[in-house]
Order: sequence, then structure tokens, then C-alpha cells
Amino acid sequence: MDFRDRVISPISRFAIRDYTNLASGQLSRDDLEIRVDFGDLVRKLVLSEQLVIESHGLHEFPLLVRRFGYDGVLEMLSSGVVAVRCELTGIGSFGDDLPLGRHRVGTFHVDHATIVNRGLALQAEIPGLNSRQEKRLKQVLSERITPPLTDEGVPMLTKLNADIDTGSPVVKLAVMRIGRRRDESLLPSDFSLEIYRVRTPSAPDDPLSKYQVVEARTDLGKRLGMNEHEVHNLVSSALHALGDLNKRFELMERFEGVTGFRFGELPLFEQKLAFLARQLDPDVAEERFSRVVEIADLPDVASSIDARDVNLARLIEIVQSDEARVFRVWLRGIDSVSDADIRDAIGKLRETLRAAVQSKRGKAVRVGVSAGLSLIPGAGPIVGPAASAVDALVIDNLVSKPGPTAFVSHLYPSIFNGAV
Repeated sequence: MDFRDRVISPISRFAIRDYTNLASGQLSRDDLEIRVDFGDLVRKLVLSEQLVIESHGLHEFPLLVRRFGYDGVLEMLSSGVVAVRCELTGIGSFGDDLPLGRHRVGTFHVDHATIVNRGLALQAEIPGLNSRQEKRLKQVLSERITPPLTDEGVPMLTKLNADIDTGSPVVKLAVMRIGRRRDESLLPSDFSLEIYRVRTPSAPDDPLSKYQVVEARTDLGKRLGMNEHEVHNLVSSALHALGDLNKRFELMERFEGVTGFRFGELPLFEQKLAFLARQLDPDVAEERFSRVVEIADLPDVASSIDARDVNLARLIEIVQSDEARVFRVWLRGIDSVSDADIRDAIGKLRETLRAAVQSKRGKAVRVGVSAGLSLIPGAGPIVGPAASAVDALVIDNLVSKPGPTAFVSHLYPSIFNGAV
């Protein structure tokens, strides 16, 4: 499998349900709600051989069952196309006991079994599932959860240390990106920055002993009119952003795949490896796919959780086809292809399909099979749907051209309920 065909990405985010406590900074979990981007899931399934979902404690799956139905979600999980990642690891910083300008930085990790057990318990609350379905869903879901690594987060911190120790320009760029929230015109040449690790004594039993101390000296406050506390928080946010970026590298190394980048991360990545970022980032593939959907005037996934427009089982079936694989390869090379050329290629195939169905051979096959169906006792009510199925059979046999246009014109539209 091409490593670009394995995508590691979240499909959901937490949104603020109640803004009452936002001003005081006392937000709790009850003030947040999980929101799944259903269209994003469909696009990622189309564009990958395997999707590793970065889950928020398995909160997505009750919403997926509500959106796509129990059978659709079960088919998706059983197919092996989807894996689920439940680790909760990141860069943490503690420094209330340190002078401003110093940051105690390390990794945090939440017990994997605790996250999984709580997440599986959520599936019992899905409306409409009987006990057998609930048990089956939990079983299949648990089988798709990737095992945790004992060194989870270590590479992330190692890369951050290397950035600091080598004076990598990506550190200053990260500070600049956060500083642009205050002044959009800020450039790296507009301020000075020295950042280095500091050795500090600590007792062996001190729980913070594994956290290193980083000191930053900068004139950014003078440049942006910020006080020492504001500058301290800005640098802390930049260190977290760098940690998150390095986490994406860790995931790519672990799963031998590619990950999406959060807002503001891509310029940092480009500082390290600009061209490779464009080739690896699956979000870019989604942009290309959205372009093709618009050009070809294809149906898109509704955002409502109560919509019933996508047959998830059919989607899982087609994303494993040769046509889908050829389509994904083709999609990576369309940046230099004009909209007119893409539209022309898709249009030509559609005309070929119409001609195939309307040809003498196509009509003969359809009439012959339909007549055969009419001889089957009780087959009357199913002749209409069967004839539609024969249309697809004729197309598949007469237009044996696996490729991007076949996928766009025939397979992809077939995932939408009611689409022919």
C-alpha cells in the first residue's frame, strides 16, 4: 500500500455548547459538545485505502450510527478499511512556580484502557439499538482500536528538544504565527528570540521531574505592546503548537501514513520540508476532490445528522475497487490540469455510458434479462429495480475502463440514496 493511501485524521471536534463560562476561563466538559463532519468522513474514505480515525473517546460513533445507521457503521468497521486511535497524548506545560520567561514542558498521557472503557460504555446509550446490536457494535469497535505504544509521546518531545537545541528557525516561525494574532504584519525579522533548555535540580520523587525547563528571551513584548505575562503565554502557545506539529510526524512514522494539519501548522511544516508537505497532506487531496465534485456537478454530503443521503455500506464497497485506486492516483496529478480538461474527460465518459445503454446490444441484454425475470413466479414487482440493475451490468461489461472518470461518473454517485 502506498503510504499516502493510509490517512490518520480526526473526523470530529469539540464545539462550545454554552459560552457562559468562557469569559472566566472555567469551561468544563459539560460546556462542550462533539460535532462530526460527516462529509469529511465520506471524502476521507474515498481518498484512502485505510482511514485511521483519531477519536475523541469514541464519542463519534453514536452520532455515526444516528447518521448512517447501525448496518452502515457495522459494515464500515467490519471491512477493515477503518481503524480507530484512542490515545490522548500531548505537550503539557506547568510553570506557576517559575519566573516569567521560563516554561516547564513535557508530555502528558491519559490511560488508554480508561479512555476505551468509557468510550465503549457510550455505545449503550445509542437509541434504537437492541442488546444484540449493542454487543456486536462494541465487539467490532473494540477490534478496530489500535493498541497503545509504550513510548507514546517520546518522539514528539525529542523532536521539540532538537528544534530548541539546534536553534531551528521553525521555533521563531511558530512564535511569529502566534504573534500574528496581535499583528498580522509581524515577520521573523521584526523581533529577537533566544530559547534554550535550562538544567534545574529536582527531587527524584517530584512528579514534575520529568518535565524540562525552557527559557525564552525576546523583545516581542516591546514590538507588540504586550506585558511580560502576555509574552510568556504567547511563547507557551508556540511551544504547544510545535509539539502538536511534531505529534503529526510521530503519527506518520507509527502508522506509515499521512495526517492532516491543523490551522496554522502547515507553514511550520513547510519551513522544514515545503514540497513534501504538499504531497503528503491529505487535506490537499480533499481540496482536489472537492474541486472535481464541483466541476462534475456531483452530489455532496448533507451536513445534517438526520439526513439519510449516503449508503455507507456501498461507499465501503466502492472505495476498495480498482477504479477508486486509479482515481486516487489520478487525483494527485490534477493540480496542473484545467477545469475545462477535467470537465471534458468526465463528459466524454458519460456520453459513452449513455450510448452503451442505448445501443442494440445494451437494449438486447436488458430486454432479454427483463423477460427472463418476468417468467419467474412473483417477480413482477421487482422487474423495475432489476432492470435498473441490468443497466449497471451493461455499463460494467461494455465500458471496461477502470479509472478516474469511471469512478466519478458511475461509482461515486451510487453511494447516495436514490442515485442510479
